[in-house]
Amino acid sequence: MAKKFIGSWPILILLFVCFWPGALIYLFVNYKEVGLTPGQMQANLQAQYGPQMPYPSMQYPAQQAPPPAAPYPSHSPSHSPSPPPPHTSSPARNIDIGPVPTLERAPASIENTIPDYTISHKLGSGGFATVYKAKDIGGRDVAIKMPRFLEETLDSSIYEKFESEANMWKMLKHKNIVEFYCSILDPYPALVMELMEGGSLKGLMRYRRLTTHEALSIFIQLVDAISYAHRMASIHRDIKPENILFTKDGIPKLTDWGIGKFMASESATKTVGAKGTLAYSAPEQVSRKKFGEVDWSTDIFQIAVVGYEILTGINPFMEDDPVGIMGKIINDDVTPPSHLNPEISPRVDTVILKALEKRKEDRWRSADVMYDRLRAAGGY
Repeated sequence: MAKKFIGSWPILILLFVCFWPGALIYLFVNYKEVGLTPGQMQANLQAQYGPQMPYPSMQYPAQQAPPPAAPYPSHSPSHSPSPPPPHTSSPARNIDIGPVPTLERAPASIENTIPDYTISHKLGSGGFATVYKAKDIGGRDVAIKMPRFLEETLDSSIYEKFESEANMWKMLKHKNIVEFYCSILDPYPALVMELMEGGSLKGLMRYRRLTTHEALSIFIQLVDAISYAHRMASIHRDIKPENILFTKDGIPKLTDWGIGKFMASESATKTVGAKGTLAYSAPEQVSRKKFGEVDWSTDIFQIAVVGYEILTGINPFMEDDPVGIMGKIINDDVTPPSHLNPEISPRVDTVILKALEKRKEDRWRSADVMYDRLRAAGGY
């Protein structure tokens, strides 16, 4: 066997010499197929075989780059967010605010207290501040809010924060938010804003009982304003009937965006009874340890208290003393509004009761969602 194999090696050499040039020529001609893309291979096959391919056409979808991630919005006071689009067709309804009260003349001693403004009448007064009607140097009617006790109510350490909050309010441009013009720190701290001649929601509720349609219209417009402010990275934290004012045409507007707490020092705060404001407080404002920090959800709770009251005529947490009020806010379930006013639909009940949940995480996840649900429930 070995002799036969050894004797045949000349034949093997001859075969190799005859066929290796053909192999090299084949590789040279077809080297360009190596590394071709599927599309190039498909074109070569079509050129070789014509339209009738020996196997189905290869289709490879083009790869697309992922869209860039949207930047996370800043919520710092220095951030200037672009105004969000307004809600469409908010159910504005002019409210009969009754007779406009006769204004009290301001003391002559303060007529020219603020440079470039002439103070003429007293519009109202609260625990820490008094609001006056005035004219600016151009003849425009404005409202000026000044501390009641000019020499002692504003602590010097909070001037910078006061100015920061004022600038945030100035950014808010909404039909149901009082327009803020400017802040003044010298010679006395003062806020200059849109003149509201129709009185407050508190005064209107004392004057007469609102109809259910009127109350729902006011409620929805105020939730719309809060929704807008939250999208502008601003929260109120002190929503109550005294801070809801009307134009002379009966349009409700929210005022005092985060300003009130800077108008008085800690010592002055302790001397003023807080019963009225307390009844509109959220659980986290009463017990931060148990319910967490104050945030945008606090506004949702507070506006629901106001909505409950204007729809039923009753504040659900009001008691004779602050301890009783706090106990109700933290512990008591709220009676559905429709039990007090049968004109209120169960769907409106649902919106309000969810907004009044004790735990923040159980409330509406945003004022936008609350606004949509409330409009639908109210038939708007």
